[in-house]
Amino acid sequence: MRVRGTSLFHVQKRGLRRSEVRELDQEIRKLLENPELGKPGEEELEDVRYHRYQGKYGRMLLAYQPLPQELRLLVIVQISLKI
Repeated sequence: MRVRGTSLFHVQKRGLRRSEVRELDQEIRKLLENPELGKPGEEELEDVRYHRYQGKYGRMLLAYQPLPQELRLLVIVQISLKI
């Protein structure tokens, strides 16, 4: 399966720390093994799935779209900050 990210995803990934990028890469590998891991969106976002995980610096949310031959990464958001 091929992994592709949107331009917004790549901009957001560049803003992460190295340790956060390593954590993100681990979560992406988990999604490649099981694309149905995240929760499905609702209504007009039903094709998008959301995967939440606990990172070193807080909780993160990864929005992605599983397609037949591709995993499209849409956006990464920090939903809580650990100080």
